[in-house]
Amino acid sequence: MHSESAPEKSAYEQSTKLHLTPNRVALIARFRMHSEFYEHRLEGIRHWDRIPPLERDEVSSVPVSADDGPAISARTSGTTGTRVTVHYSRREELIRRRLNFRLFHYCRELPDIVVHAIIKDVDPDEARSQTEVVSVAGRVYHRQVFSARAPVEAQWRFLRSIRPHLLTSFPSALVRFVQECGSRSRRLGIRVVSPGGEFLSDEWRRELAAFEAPVRDRYGATETGALAWQCPDCGSYHANTDAQLMEPQANGLLVTPLFQRVQPLLRYRLEDRLAWEDGVATACGVPLPRVRILAGRKDHWLYDAADKKVSPVALEFEQFEGLRRWSMRQNADGSIDVGLSWATPSNATRDDALAREVQCWIPGRTVRVVDISVLESFGKFRRVRSHYVPASSR
Repeated sequence: MHSESAPEKSAYEQSTKLHLTPNRVALIARFRMHSEFYEHRLEGIRHWDRIPPLERDEVSSVPVSADDGPAISARTSGTTGTRVTVHYSRREELIRRRLNFRLFHYCRELPDIVVHAIIKDVDPDEARSQTEVVSVAGRVYHRQVFSARAPVEAQWRFLRSIRPHLLTSFPSALVRFVQECGSRSRRLGIRVVSPGGEFLSDEWRRELAAFEAPVRDRYGATETGALAWQCPDCGSYHANTDAQLMEPQANGLLVTPLFQRVQPLLRYRLEDRLAWEDGVATACGVPLPRVRILAGRKDHWLYDAADKKVSPVALEFEQFEGLRRWSMRQNADGSIDVGLSWATPSNATRDDALAREVQCWIPGRTVRVVDISVLESFGKFRRVRSHYVPASSR
């Protein structure tokens, strides 16, 4: 159970006043003082645009400061094929939470006491123990977690039992739910559906209309925290520029979280493509700039032998120590090729263990482990590609 204090609530409510252009010279000095890593990285650099972007495989080299107490660790889902672990303090975790809840502050459909259901990528047994009560910006959220790996019927029974006002999950899990439940989805009485963690395409947004509730998207990354959110009033995405310095570029978005000091990230590259919209939305009263999400992280579905969909977000490759990158292809006959890149020389025992795990996640399919170079390039936003067409679509 966790509640934010009154000063933190006040800071949240006043946060839109912080939409300022950060002093980049001061930022360079702050990063240079953080550690030898940044001291060497910034040697001889005076201008911001000369700073090299921080890539995913460099994050592990950024030292973690213990000045704010024990660090909390979080691991990314690895949508691009590479998983990253980041560290932050308890204070930074509270800031992350406030940013993640910022959208809900503007959702008038939600009551003061919110029943919040979260369909999350966790083991079904682990999900049952994840409940908490959180107070943020004048609202109280009773949050309950259920597993995205559980059968959709089990998810349906869970949602029927708690009758949530707010439903959050990654888009592919929500789409899977409405495709199997159909018109029953609206009977849940959900007031707001808020996807996050994957690129929400127009096609998927139309699918989620089955809930007959407003769909309010959230955009962010584990490494940086919440970056933007879809405004309930103007419909645009507002960028949290009071908490991050965001630099949309042709080869990816660069983000510098201004609140992260335990393991600060300087011009961290996300491979999503964004663009600023002209001006600031004034009709809705939110003085944060608007941004368009042009392309983001999204994988193909996988299908088990019963033609049931499996979201790639459910795959737990992080349990394999030394696995640097992975990608996957489902062939037209339903078989699956898994491409692997290890930090140490590959061995048959380890590859066989990984293949067995994949067969557990995607029952009934033949799984082959191959070198990652064998698979075709999937581009910046996809680590999984399927050439298989389920029987229902043939």
